[in-house]
Amino acid sequence: MIKVLLLEDELPARKKIKRYLDELQLDVKVIAEIESVETGIEYLQSLPAIDLIISDIELRDGNAFEIFQNVTFPCPIIFTTAYNEFWMQAFESNGIAYLLKPFSLEKFKQAWDKFHLLTQQSSRQMQWLEQLQATMLQNTEP
Repeated sequence: MIKVLLLEDELPARKKIKRYLDELQLDVKVIAEIESVETGIEYLQSLPAIDLIISDIELRDGNAFEIFQNVTFPCPIIFTTAYNEFWMQAFESNGIAYLLKPFSLEKFKQAWDKFHLLTQQSSRQMQWLEQLQATMLQNTEP
């Protein structure tokens, strides 16, 4: 199961994202819905187990990039926003997709597929490294 954090201050936008997740029939659990920078920082400082963040940029009390400047978190982020001027900042952080509102199910699926591809590659690399390590250990035993 993929654990997702939603950083979005608009209820209709949160509902739309959750509807898209349902429509794509993904094995996903939205573990938290956060509307503000302050709450986002507090939540991420608790080091929750998260696989993906789906984040608006403008939140109730500021810009989501303030969260990522205060908390280092090593998971990918799909940004959803009505503003096109933040795309460079998005990719300088852990951004893997930048969806301009209003975005379609097709655009959301493309972002999701990219997330899936990146995480699948990471998993394959870990398996390959584990196999390599096991082979090396076998070859060093007397």
